[in-house]
Amino acid sequence: MAYDDVKVFLTGKGFEHEQGSGYHSIFPMLQSDAIDIVTEMLDIYPWLHKCVRICTIADVPVTYDLTPLFDKEVNIPARAVEEKQSVIKQIRDFQKSSREDKTVSERKHKRKQKNEQER
Repeated sequence: MAYDDVKVFLTGKGFEHEQGSGYHSIFPMLQSDAIDIVTEMLDIYPWLHKCVRICTIADVPVTYDLTPLFDKEVNIPARAVEEKQSVIKQIRDFQKSSREDKTVSERKHKRKQKNEQER
């Protein structure tokens, strides 16, 4: 589940999943923007502080270590878990709604085509 949270967050911020826990940006990105994204992710998912062993940015051929952003001693409020579940529910509801909207649109389009053919 934690991997899913990270994947949903990072793909929503313009990253592609490579393999394992690896992600890379789809478009060129400033180092400061990448750090801002990781910091935002830590605000949303404070439990990541305890999970991450290493976090790096590669600006080929240079790699920057972001591991110091993660604090293993951070206190995670119980509310953070509830907020995380709320964010996940909102994302899933949005995804479901998008799929339903697409299905309704496709049905309307097919009905319109059928009606035009019958005329």
